[in-house]
Amino acid sequence: MIGKPSIQEGDHETSQFCCCDPLLAACSSSPRTTRADTIYAIQNYPSDQNGHTVSGTIATDGHIGQITSADITSWSVTFDSTFTFRSTDPGADIGSLGVVQATATNLSLSSPSVGFNQLEFGIFGTAGAPDVGSSINWGRATVEPGVYSGFLESTELWNLYRTTLGGTDPWVLAVAQASAIPEPASLWMAGIAISAGLAYGWFRHRREPQRQRPVGPPDATE
Repeated sequence: MIGKPSIQEGDHETSQFCCCDPLLAACSSSPRTTRADTIYAIQNYPSDQNGHTVSGTIATDGHIGQITSADITSWSVTFDSTFTFRSTDPGADIGSLGVVQATATNLSLSSPSVGFNQLEFGIFGTAGAPDVGSSINWGRATVEPGVYSGFLESTELWNLYRTTLGGTDPWVLAVAQASAIPEPASLWMAGIAISAGLAYGWFRHRREPQRQRPVGPPDATE
């Protein structure tokens, strides 16, 4: 009798690649990578805020370069750790003129060669409505010092003219948060890579016993 041959090296490789083909196909048809939102933390400059404090976030669509109000997806501002107004409040709006510069690390405002550069978040609407008149504003003119202001329900907290903000020029309005949430496409690709690794390990596990099976006539005891 001729013993049953073991699986040859070539056969194993063929089986392995046949099994992994769906994974390769899935990788090639992965969803198109889209830019994730970038979340920046608003910078706090107490010496430029009459001793008041500011915190909050500005989220953009991830665009790098000159941005407009259309690139800002949400925002939230807190004064003195107690009062917060945000983009979801009734009457919330963004005032934007000229150029606000976005990088992977910060949002900044420079003096323009002509005109005015400004970014403002506020609650605008009927007098007496909740939070109306609350705002934070950064503005830079061509020659004159810039204006930096904060109002709480129409009460002025600070309204100062500055050539620098926190000692810097351009003004750094907000800094990208250290921990970024991975894009959905990145998580999807990571899952595919893990699946491929598990499949390869499973084939190696099956392959080892098969290598030890002899090729040739069966043992006499068979």
